[in-house]
Amino acid sequence: MIYEQCQQCATRETCMEIRNYDGTSCPNYRAEGAKQNSTDEVSDSDFENTDFSGHNGYTPAEGKITPEHLKATTNIHGWLVFFFVSILLGSVVSLSFSIVEYAGDTSADSIYSFIDMVEALLALVVAVSTVVAFVQRRTDAVFLGKMYVIYVLASNVLLIFLGDFEDEGLGSIKQLVRSTIWSIIWLCYLIFSEQVAEVIPKSYRRATTFSKWLLGLLIAVPLLAFAIGMGSAYTEYDDSDNYVELVAEDGEFTDGIIAFRSPDGFSCTEDGEGYDKSFLLENDSTVYITIFGSLVPDGFTNEQLFDTVFAVMCESNEELAELDDSPNQIIDYGIANVNGNRTFYKVKRWQLDEEVYYYYRLYMIFDSETDRVCVIECRDLDNEEYLPEIISSVRFQ
Repeated sequence: MIYEQCQQCATRETCMEIRNYDGTSCPNYRAEGAKQNSTDEVSDSDFENTDFSGHNGYTPAEGKITPEHLKATTNIHGWLVFFFVSILLGSVVSLSFSIVEYAGDTSADSIYSFIDMVEALLALVVAVSTVVAFVQRRTDAVFLGKMYVIYVLASNVLLIFLGDFEDEGLGSIKQLVRSTIWSIIWLCYLIFSEQVAEVIPKSYRRATTFSKWLLGLLIAVPLLAFAIGMGSAYTEYDDSDNYVELVAEDGEFTDGIIAFRSPDGFSCTEDGEGYDKSFLLENDSTVYITIFGSLVPDGFTNEQLFDTVFAVMCESNEELAELDDSPNQIIDYGIANVNGNRTFYKVKRWQLDEEVYYYYRLYMIFDSETDRVCVIECRDLDNEEYLPEIISSVRFQ
């Protein structure tokens, strides 16, 4: 077949002869060191077994491989189509979940959710560009395909290495490993597949300015996220290094983060050491108060932290859960200003008997100048006159 003869010619890369695949032999054809003389007579028998049906009569100009020539002589089918469907579907699903996650993230660290969404959007752009490049037989088609696969592979390996995966769903370790295996398979396919080499010949491939810009963005966005994370970590380290540990004055108790005074008639017992220290105040076995200091974790607003602590210390408490068979309700909640600090509170009541009530009270005082917080947990039988004295005595500096 003349087309195959041309592809196997020793001078194919440098030949500038106009090549016609209509049965006319090339006078410059060389095979295994033999040269056909341009004056040799060409007989009809030379082409009796030649099939030109696959070339649609297209003739590339000046011996150059062009997109039109490749579209006329090659077809996209089979595994290559499956590859297109895989990367398009995967990138669309990833972007959808990123948008949902960003929309529901109201924490101070929502910038990370936004960056994840931008990365997912870039991955979709690369996936779509890959498909378009293959269909149009552009020179950067394989480059874009490899770029997408390597990006997904690197992301999965990094998440697995850092242990940043979920218990179930798309972010689970099972799904990450499965995606990693498929990425390796697709990368090998793009490198070794004969169909890919036929559709986009290796000598024809080269990266374009557009594909290089996409590569730069795929690298720059994760680096930006890393820089923000390092800056945040440095700021936290610097802030924590500047914390001044409180020293208790006469009549005060402190864990180094907060300090307070115990009301008359209450005993105060310390438990733990340093920042893990807590205090238990008791009064005739009818009032139990636990007080401790902490720091607001990254990613939490004051309201979110308060709701989380209430859920853990009250609603998930096994001892209090035994009272849930009794009629109960939230009787008071809100936000107050104590010494210039926002104070969240919530009170839950159980009716143990006709005239016997049991109360759970949670107060959290947030320092207006630092990220310190004082947690006050109270359990009593309708006896709260002690609270104002304790709350007003709390200090952070």
